[in-house]
Amino acid sequence: MQLELRHLRVVLAVAESGSISRAAQRLGLPQPSVTAQLARIERELGGQLFTRTSAGAVATPFGRYVVDRARTVLGELDRLNRGRSPVAGRPRQLRVGIAPGLPLSGLEVALGVPDVTSYSDTSTVALAQLVRAGQLDLAVLREYPGHEFTVPPELVSRVLVSVEPMFASLPAAHPMAAGDEVRLGDLAEASWVSSPPDDSGLHSVFRNACAAAGFAPRIRHQTTDSVFAKQFVTESGYVTLATPLSWDGPLHAIRPLAGTPVWRRIQVVWRADGPLGSRSDDLVPRMSRWYHDLATTRPRYAQWLAERS
Repeated sequence: MQLELRHLRVVLAVAESGSISRAAQRLGLPQPSVTAQLARIERELGGQLFTRTSAGAVATPFGRYVVDRARTVLGELDRLNRGRSPVAGRPRQLRVGIAPGLPLSGLEVALGVPDVTSYSDTSTVALAQLVRAGQLDLAVLREYPGHEFTVPPELVSRVLVSVEPMFASLPAAHPMAAGDEVRLGDLAEASWVSSPPDDSGLHSVFRNACAAAGFAPRIRHQTTDSVFAKQFVTESGYVTLATPLSWDGPLHAIRPLAGTPVWRRIQVVWRADGPLGSRSDDLVPRMSRWYHDLATTRPRYAQWLAERS
């Protein structure tokens, strides 16, 4: 069997859907057909692409390699089919990729474009590859210390925020919520909800910070959905890491972690020959002002910044 574009679409659909059944629905094919095609693809490539679990299909290291290249090939094909120039007389729509938990509000004004569409992915590498393939015009990425990623040579990369802390999200009635900040070690007995491990490095950085504070975190639930995570905090008394741009609420509280044991860098990437290539000089200053203005609307984050200025 020789690999064809339809086979790459099957691989990408399974990776992005997280299960063979959802991939089949997305492709409009019977599930047995997708299962059989995937088995033939794996035989042809000589390795297993996905591990089948009760939670769905998880890409193996070899599978992630194939998925990245499938995205690139299909992205280039999509770009050739539709062209890279906007239709005459039609406002340019900017396609932005963003990691979960990062803001989008007001980005149209910051970028000076009338319309922004967004795509979210927990994988830093996947977002960068989508920009590289021309399927996204810009990506806002998170990067944790010790887990820096290699930017593809076709992309321009600039730091938007050099140090952004991760805060703790607590039930409003939690004793630690009464203070202005929380010591990570004081949460040693807490039950945590966290995001699953991904290529950003957050999972490893968080566990290392907990180890330095003298405990191993009791992670009871893992989810990429911030709504579910907030429910675990407000309804079940769990604790989680939160972005400093999260809102305090009547049922939960956002507090800085003393000493900033978990932090990240925020970067933006775009293609040098893409629609933003001519704006390299003013793009990051505009986005930095936008990000800073958002920070001032979050009292805890504004206070954290003021104390370090």
